[in-house]
Amino acid sequence: METGSSPLPRAPQRIVFSVKAGHLVPTYLRDLRDVIGREEAEIGVLISFEEPTAGMRSEAASAGFYTSPWGKHPRLHGQPADALELFGPDEAAEDSESYDSN
Repeated sequence: METGSSPLPRAPQRIVFSVKAGHLVPTYLRDLRDVIGREEAEIGVLISFEEPTAGMRSEAASAGFYTSPWGKHPRLHGQPADALELFGPDEAAEDSESYDSN
C-alpha cells in the first residue's frame, strides 16, 4: 500500500467526536474519556460553541497522548465550533482536486 510521503501504513484508528451546546463543564471531557476507553478509540474530540474552560484543559491534559507515525497528539481535545472549517460536498470536491499529496 503506497502512502506517498507518509510514514509506514497502519490500520485505521478510531476517533470519537462529541458535540455540546450551552455551558461547558469538565464532566463532558471525563465522560468522553470513558467513551474513548469503552470504544477502544485513540482520540476524543469535544466540539462546542464555547472555549474550553481551565478545568476542561486540565482534564484533557491528564488523559495523556496518542502516538502516531506523525508524532504525539493529545488523547482529548476541546475545539470551539467557530474554529472549525465547515464546507459542503461541492467545496470538498474542489479542495480534493487542489490537494497535492506529494
